[in-house]
Amino acid sequence: MQRHMRLPCTYFTGRALREREREREREREREREREREREREREEREREREREGGTPPEPSPVTPPPPPQSKNPAYGPAI
Repeated sequence: MQRHMRLPCTYFTGRALREREREREREREREREREREREREREEREREREREGGTPPEPSPVTPPPPPQSKNPAYGPAI
């Protein structure tokens, strides 16, 4: 008869952390893919504009990332 192997509780915690990290990495990859797609669309619009009349391309909208927020909303944005 085989004895049941006992695992430390940290095994499951570590597993959950690894899963969460994998999910975050997948989300980052999806975001990078969306960014590449937006860049491709913007370049395509610029090429079409140049073919149509040679008007100057629109300046690329650079939006700064939102300020990091504190976990506790009572403290406001993290500095």
